[in-house]
Amino acid sequence: MTNAWDDPRIARGMQKQLADRRARIAAGEKPIGWKVGLGAKPAMERLNITMPVVGQLLLHAARDARIVPGVRHLWLSGSTS
Repeated sequence: MTNAWDDPRIARGMQKQLADRRARIAAGEKPIGWKVGLGAKPAMERLNITMPVVGQLLLHAARDARIVPGVRHLWLSGSTS
């Protein structure tokens, strides 16, 4: 394998993440960007990866007009909260 995206694990993970993203957007969440992490060489070596990881950032839809969305309303794909 020469490209990370040719790895079936990455392909499956991205398919899952994109399906999850579409469902959350359809449910009213607002996409605000993407997060790339673990890109420092020592971190990648320690985790035995060759490329940084990527995750989606979504802003939860405010259920109450009095709520001002902020950092506490962010959801990072794969988080447990």
